[in-house]
Amino acid sequence: MTDDQQRASMARAVGLARFWLPVAAWMLLIFIVSGRPDQNGGLSVGVVIPKLAHVVEYAVLGFLLARAARVEDEPLGSWRSALVILAIGLYAVSDEVHQAFVPSREARVTDVIIDLVGGLMGVIAWRSLARLWRRTLR
Repeated sequence: MTDDQQRASMARAVGLARFWLPVAAWMLLIFIVSGRPDQNGGLSVGVVIPKLAHVVEYAVLGFLLARAARVEDEPLGSWRSALVILAIGLYAVSDEVHQAFVPSREARVTDVIIDLVGGLMGVIAWRSLARLWRRTLR
């Protein structure tokens, strides 16, 4: 392997890490938080706060996934955008299955839907922000 090939290979590896490590780290954080038996520390927080937490955590996941998959120029109906949304949905389902095995937690289909809405909001936020950055850098 030549020096140029080694540099190109290293640049690809750094690029992959830069885009995909935040996704993996955020997914791990979601997994850890979902494994906690008592999400509200014994406080009576009602329904709104936990559902808002679902939206926010999956909006961040959607933002990071859209950034890593580079969907800013893709229409929402494109195969790349569809794969990002599918990945969010599959992770949301796996998160709920995980919660089904945690004491005092339960799996809910409504949470998957809320997670998908949050993820879609994150994808849209990334696309909008990326386009705004591009316009301001011209």
